Amino acid sequence: MRAVPFLEKDVNFLNRWEQYMEQFPKVDTWFVIYDTSWTDNRKINKVVTFSLCPATLDLEKLKHFLEENLVTDIKSCSHVPSKTIQFLKNDPQFFSISFVVKNMEESIPLSGIQDLLHKMEMRVHNVSSEPEKRRLRKLKDLNVYVNRKKCDIVLLNKLFLISYLLSFILEFLTLFQNAKRAYWFPDRETEVFYKDKVLLDLVYLVYCDMMEKHHVYPLVLRGCIADTNEKKYPHDALIRYPDYIAGVLASVDLETGQGGEEKHQLLWQHAICNNPRMVVFKIDAGSLSNTPLTLPCVLDKRKI
Repeated sequence: MRAVPFLEKDVNFLNRWEQYMEQFPKVDTWFVIYDTSWTDNRKINKVVTFSLCPATLDLEKLKHFLEENLVTDIKSCSHVPSKTIQFLKNDPQFFSISFVVKNMEESIPLSGIQDLLHKMEMRVHNVSSEPEKRRLRKLKDLNVYVNRKKCDIVLLNKLFLISYLLSFILEFLTLFQNAKRAYWFPDRETEVFYKDKVLLDLVYLVYCDMMEKHHVYPLVLRGCIADTNEKKYPHDALIRYPDYIAGVLASVDLETGQGGEEKHQLLWQHAICNNPRMVVFKIDAGSLSNTPLTLPCVLDKRKI
């Protein structure tokens, strides 16, 4: 009997997912689109959102479809058109998983990050392929930074938190959906480009460790990370979907439903709250263990 993956432990989530998957019975390739709302300290919550979409549409057609329905990102939107509300409420293609992160500044202690990086280095040290050699160089470079007297512990915690949360998504798609391939589309954030995009290497290693524990071959993961020099972000239309959800969840008090601007309240009340294709988990990052390659975080009850 295999160990139960993190997301499979929630029966209500599984029921929602199975209902969503009735329209996609034979999908083995996925788009995983990612955005966060956790840098603005004026916001009520710190949120990470992953929007999943089966790769059944041509990517450019999907981008065009989103551009028609989500004309701007939520920050640039002063008035929410009814078309946007209805799209987020009713469009059947996307399923979004959000994590509201508490105590992010207290998550993995520095000693735990150092230990984790050491284990990762040992994992790829004896592999002779050129991709693994590049991965090892980036890990060593990150380890040098971590061992300095002064380092950005918040940035490091973001790196490892994203690594594990995305790995949970990939673990679920692999074991529950028998997925073979996933394309990850992140926004242009500091942690995504940090140290030659080392985040993608961290995700790969954490996810592969999870698959080893399940004795399952991992899916093929491609990180669709844009070049920092590109003036126009090629995946902007895709990112708008999780951007709206993360922006609302960060602005609204999920206990009372109050807070945020008028646009946040309109989206919360008419598109996001009680939406069966949008689920939220509350994660207490302060409960993270410094045990290498594990993340025994607390799964609290979902608020919507």
